[in-house]
Amino acid sequence: MNFNKDEVTYLKYQNYYEEYLKWGGFPEIITENLIEAKKMKLDNIFKSYFENDVKKLADFRDLSVLRDLIILLANQVGSKTDIVKLASTLGISRTTVYSHLNFLEATYMIKLLPRFSKSYFRQAA
Repeated sequence: MNFNKDEVTYLKYQNYYEEYLKWGGFPEIITENLIEAKKMKLDNIFKSYFENDVKKLADFRDLSVLRDLIILLANQVGSKTDIVKLASTLGISRTTVYSHLNFLEATYMIKLLPRFSKSYFRQAA
């Protein structure tokens, strides 16, 4: 079996990469070995985000809508974000979806990426 340098490096770090994709990059979670402890710590981070950041920084009428939006977005990672569909699913306006997405991005909960296209004009649209 012949491996080039890139394949050896990939195989060396493959498990770390897969764990990062599954659990994220929070140091406290990465260093934890037990799955249940990882889940509990992630849950605590999520709760802390709502109790501290959201309540102090935003004036949202219904925090459950923001929570549901986060859950919907988590299931769509890597997919195109359909604002109309999100608004319809959550029963809110597109303006509210944009407002919530802006807040989530400003608080580093999400990162929205621009549409990719080999054509500059399609990407900018």
